[in-house]
Amino acid sequence: MSTYILTGASRGIGFETTLRLLNAGHQVLAVARNSSLLAELKSQSNSNNLHILSADLTKPSSLNDIESYCHEFNGIDGLVNNAGKV
Repeated sequence: MSTYILTGASRGIGFETTLRLLNAGHQVLAVARNSSLLAELKSQSNSNNLHILSADLTKPSSLNDIESYCHEFNGIDGLVNNAGKV
């Protein structure tokens, strides 16, 4: 099982990519600003391999939050940097 960080995971391409990675058996840290949309992703995935983190990547403190969360994994295999400002 590989572990991925996916930013912009709450909708669109990020949402669907997260679901596909989970369906392929991978572990995903899904990051997005909107916590309610992340909760919807969690409910649709129904996977124990999904970890969600509400963070705004335009704020430097959010990068620290992501880094702290990543210490729970045995390494990160990939990053899908899908976040974009709308």
